[in-house]
This record gives sequence, C-alpha cells and structure tokens, in this order.
Amino acid sequence: MMESETVAQVEKVATKKLMLGMYIVAFSKALPEPQPLGLLNSVSVLIKIKNSRVKYALIDWHRSSYQRPHRALTVATSKSVSYGIRQQAIACASSKQVLIAAKLLMQQLLIDKPQPISLAPITILAQQIVSQVNHQNDSYRCLDVLRKNRSDLLEHSINVSFLLAKFGQYLEMDSDVLLQLSIGGLLHDIGKLKVDNSILNKQTKLSKIEFELIKLHQQYVQHFLPSEGAISAICHDICLQHHEKLDGSGYPKRLLAKQISIYGRMAAIVDIYDALTGNRCYRRALSPLEAFKVLKSMTPNKLDYYLVEQFIECIGFYPVGSLVQLSDNRVGVVWYRARESQTSTIIKCFFDMASQQLTPINYVDLIQQPSLTITADVAPHKVIHPSESLFTS
Repeated sequence: MMESETVAQVEKVATKKLMLGMYIVAFSKALPEPQPLGLLNSVSVLIKIKNSRVKYALIDWHRSSYQRPHRALTVATSKSVSYGIRQQAIACASSKQVLIAAKLLMQQLLIDKPQPISLAPITILAQQIVSQVNHQNDSYRCLDVLRKNRSDLLEHSINVSFLLAKFGQYLEMDSDVLLQLSIGGLLHDIGKLKVDNSILNKQTKLSKIEFELIKLHQQYVQHFLPSEGAISAICHDICLQHHEKLDGSGYPKRLLAKQISIYGRMAAIVDIYDALTGNRCYRRALSPLEAFKVLKSMTPNKLDYYLVEQFIECIGFYPVGSLVQLSDNRVGVVWYRARESQTSTIIKCFFDMASQQLTPINYVDLIQQPSLTITADVAPHKVIHPSESLFTS
C-alpha cells in the first residue's frame, strides 16, 4: 500500500511549468553536469532548466514544498480545523520557497546594481508569485505578519508584487496582465538603488530635504529599466506612476486623473497599503483596518474611490495573516479562511489580551464555535512577539 502511494506522488511535469519548491527526481533528457536534481530552490537553476531542450521532469510531490495546483484551498468541510491547518502548513512551506528566492534575487540586484537590469530572472520569479496567488490564496501573508524589523526596499517590493497580482486576480484580469503586475511590483522602487544608502537606511524620520532626495528615485527608474519595447506598458506605468495622485499633487510628473492608467492607480493603492502595514523606524505598523481607513480618507481626490473599495474587498477586513482579538480576549493570527466563505475562518490563538500573557497555541474554527466572534483587529506591536514556530507549527 505504501509503495503505491509513493509511486502516485511522482508525476511528469513540463519544464516550462516547473516552479520553485518542486522536488526533481529525473529529467526526460540528460542535462549538462551537475544534474540539478532534488529540491528546486534556485531561480538561476530554474532559468537554465527552462532554457534547455529538456521537455519534462519527474516531480516527487511527497518531497516537494510546492503544493500541487489542483490541491488548492477549497471551501472548508465539517473537519475544517484539521483541513485548514494541514493545507495552510503546506501552502506556507511553498510560499516560503518563493519568498526566499525573491529575497536572494532582490539582494543580488542591490549589490550589483546593473543598468539596465535583466528581465529574465525577474520574470521567472514573477511567474512563481502569480502561481502562488492563483493556488495558495493568502498563505504568503502569514509569513511576515509580525515583522520583527522595519520594512525595507527588498521586502516592500516583494509584498507589492504579491499584492498587485492578487488585486489583479480579484479584478479578473487575464494571466498575462497578472504577470506584468507582478514584474512591475518587483521593479517599482528600483530607482532607489541610486539613492544614497545613508538616506535609505536612516533610523529617524526624514527631513524635508531628505524626502525630496528620496523622491528622485522616480527619475532614476529609467536608468535601470530595459530598453524601449523590452518592458511592457503595464510595468512601465507601475514603475513611473505609483506616486502620482488624481488631483495632480503626486510625483514625478504631477499627472492628473485622466493621465494615470488603471495600473498606476492600482500600484498607488498597493504601495501605500504595504507601507502603512510595515514597520518604520519612526512609526509602528498599522493593522489592515487602520490602513484601510487611511486609504479611504484619500479618496476620491488622491486615490481612485472604486479601486480602493475593490482592494479592500480583495484583501478582506481580516485577511489571512492578520492579527485579531476574539470575544473571549484571546488574540491570534487568521490562519485559514475558505475562499468562498468569510464565516469559515480558523484563528491560531497564542496570546491573552486581558492578562497580557502568551498562551499555549490552539486553533479556533469560528464556524464550529458560533459563540465566539472577532471583535477587533490588533496592531502587531500591541502583543508580545511569538516565536517563529507560530507560523510553522
């Protein structure tokens, strides 16, 4: 029985569909040494395989951290707690592979500062991000909900890439557009590579002069983008318009509403949301609900009212990975939410707000305990930071 189950876990996958986190057992054709067998966790290796003449690879799903697409989260059953925990653990492992690869690639860009950058590895990474958004719901959000350090260029760009792809998916944009949204998110702040590190890494609030210098990153974007025609209009708009405002008060060109594309408008919303929900040396991270209030206060003069409303619906008031307080004073992470149901939500509780003490971790399925409700969202700094096991156990 065990042998048949193991065999069933091995499947032939076209190399063009390979993703980070897949465990490669063999190829349909020999590759130059060394053979990149085992867990696929390198963007550069993935590019080499996809550029080779090999058509297929055998994937062992049992040893893969990437989840099979057809096993994506579905509506919860009566056993939703065990189902949700199991699926979310698998999804987080797969998402973690993408995040690790993304950070390595972006770190390399920070070191090399190529002008222009190569789109090949960025595109591969964006494809992986879009795949995560399509198949893993909100799993990546649970990995950084309690950010221990202040948000930086690297983390922010990855988050914006994920969020733009998710936003585009919610608006039912096609797969090619989702890919360009993800690429644009990864590259939207690339101009900051030409801004002095002493300003980028300053541990106190920027002065007016320093803020003006930071704003120059929008003028530097063109130094890093590939030549005309190599980058899509969508990506171009995201990179150059995400700081523009509908009333013309934005930068770098003080564009008016009719001059800002839908992609630029989407990027402006996502960029602000992620900045607000990330830590800064001079400001604590806001909760999602607090960030939503800020976004709504900027409509309709600065941000597109319709798109802000759609973004809030897309993310949800209590998205996976957000911190919430229950009616019995327990605090936990929204660990799982069925795609088609806001009521089937699992909370991973770890803290008691009344006693201000960590508690043994336990899972609460709100659909099975109707007497419990979410009473408020909680900003991360208001609770003691739990251990890393909170997200992996």
